[in-house]
Amino acid sequence: MESLSNGKSQNKQIPSDERKTLEVEYQVAMQIFLASFTQSWQTFAAVSTLALAGLAFIGQMKASAGGKVTWPATVAVGLAMITVLIVWTALARRWWAYMGIYVHRMKEIEARLGEMYLVREMQWLRRPLSDSDLSKLSDDEQHQYRLLVNAVPKFPQYQWRQEVLTSIMITALILIWILFMVADVFALI
Repeated sequence: MESLSNGKSQNKQIPSDERKTLEVEYQVAMQIFLASFTQSWQTFAAVSTLALAGLAFIGQMKASAGGKVTWPATVAVGLAMITVLIVWTALARRWWAYMGIYVHRMKEIEARLGEMYLVREMQWLRRPLSDSDLSKLSDDEQHQYRLLVNAVPKFPQYQWRQEVLTSIMITALILIWILFMVADVFALI
């Protein structure tokens, strides 16, 4: 099987100092992108665990105090947890925006250098190209795309991004806290 990196490269004439600068910039952008991606998932895990631990804490306090924990305590902890979740979401959206900038720049560098395809291939796998989209690519890119599709014919086709998944989970946690607070205020639990 032909290697994915052995496409019909155009070997664009780029001065060696510019090529080196672009390659270094690409590596730095990839490192920052990966670090941001990891950071957003790790902080999401910490924040969501904290929100669930807060629920467990209030539940345990109510159980051990014979239900004598007052609803203001539940509301105070609940509002604190909801605030933490909302602040995390605001920060994460900023991280995701920066990650989009890094991906865009890496695609620009790949196109400029001509023989680099990593970011474009990831995008092609996530959203396969239509025939009209494929016709807009250069011969080298079309060749690379066909190699990729042949090498990875069954890539999972879902459009859910990290941002969507975490937003759904954060919203669910906020709703759980709201329901818990309402139930406690009206003495339903």
